[in-house]
Amino acid sequence: MLYPQEVSEHINFEQFFHDNRRPFFGLMLLAMLMDVPEVLVKSRMGLRAVPTQYAALVVSVIVIAVIGLSTANRRTHLLLPFACLVVLCSYELLSAVRQIAAVN
Repeated sequence: MLYPQEVSEHINFEQFFHDNRRPFFGLMLLAMLMDVPEVLVKSRMGLRAVPTQYAALVVSVIVIAVIGLSTANRRTHLLLPFACLVVLCSYELLSAVRQIAAVN
């Protein structure tokens, strides 16, 4: 979606990205919105514990997706992958620390 299927010498990758950013960030938003009910159902059924950091993850990813959808600003789009990486790594790290602390 972010990389052309066929690459020619004259392709403008930045333009290709901006032409396809809405479907990409739209799918990111949709995936997160679909994940929330699934996690809640699994939690209520006792199939999955929900880390306390999950709410922050959901809000952060939704904000990143909405920003990606709503702006074509190049600088903003340069920061979004780093913001997403920080959010996801923080969530994983904090969730792992919580699980380790619960075992001890």
